[in-house]
Amino acid sequence: MCKFRDLRADEIESRIQSVKWDATHPNKCGIVLLLYKDARVDMNILDETVDSSNWQNKFYEHKGILFCSLGINTNFNRPTEPDRWVWKDDAGVESNTEAEKGNASDARKRSGTAWGIGRELYTSPFIWIPSDKCDIKDVSGKKQCYDKFVVEKINIKDKKIVGLVIRNSSKNCIAFSWGDCAVKEAEPPKEEPAYICADCKAVVNSEMAKRTEKAFGVVLCKDCGLKRSKVNA
Repeated sequence: MCKFRDLRADEIESRIQSVKWDATHPNKCGIVLLLYKDARVDMNILDETVDSSNWQNKFYEHKGILFCSLGINTNFNRPTEPDRWVWKDDAGVESNTEAEKGNASDARKRSGTAWGIGRELYTSPFIWIPSDKCDIKDVSGKKQCYDKFVVEKINIKDKKIVGLVIRNSSKNCIAFSWGDCAVKEAEPPKEEPAYICADCKAVVNSEMAKRTEKAFGVVLCKDCGLKRSKVNA
């Protein structure tokens, strides 16, 4: 049978499933993101794996529901054997904009998933983007977010997502990182300890502090260090 490769990060799309807002609890404000694939991804992977001449799809309606039947010649890599067509079907759900086109596209995507293309997306973790990583606006009394999110990195093992990084390209920041792709937050720079001159009580930088302590046994500023040098000369 056919074995299809895992999806690349640039082949995965994202959409906002819901916007959560609770003014009294800022930590509960944010959005929920979903991952999905475009029907063109299925077609490209089919062409890449079995060649365009070894797959086809047919649409049919059953009880008012549109189905896509995706057939693959599973003997595509055995040129001396007769064609062996295997078909897998699934139904579509219409989109919010172009119902008929969206229905057909969704049916095609689902039949591709039945063959295993992009099935790893079903193992996606819960993707929560907090409000400080996205721009939530009030539009006619309803909270909305129009930011664009892209999958920057994804790790997949045995058809399961084990690492994921999503960037908010509208704000140019990492919005979500998880698993073995988790991005550690940059640690704030450590404050340099304050060194005080033993003579004049001025603040001394670390390099001068080390030099004078080595030379005189105490921390001194540059001027006081020169004074002691002259006295000891």
